[in-house]
Amino acid sequence: MERLSAEYQETEDKYRQDYQLMVEECVANLRAVLAEKDKEISEKDESITKINALFNDLQAKSDSAVAAAKRAEAIRTAADFYKL
Repeated sequence: MERLSAEYQETEDKYRQDYQLMVEECVANLRAVLAEKDKEISEKDESITKINALFNDLQAKSDSAVAAAKRAEAIRTAADFYKL
């Protein structure tokens, strides 16, 4: 009976060690995946920031062009008024 108990204990210890090793490997893999995803998110954030800056620049140029067109139209309208 003691022999069976010792074998059982030995087998249980081995399973616990194997389980502990498996959990440690899973945690390491999960950490690697999370680090990779963090890197991807950072790269996408940088890309979004650059695109947002470009958008703001283009929007400012567009707004300037619209304002210039309005001023030009106002000048034309005023010139036409004075021609009358």
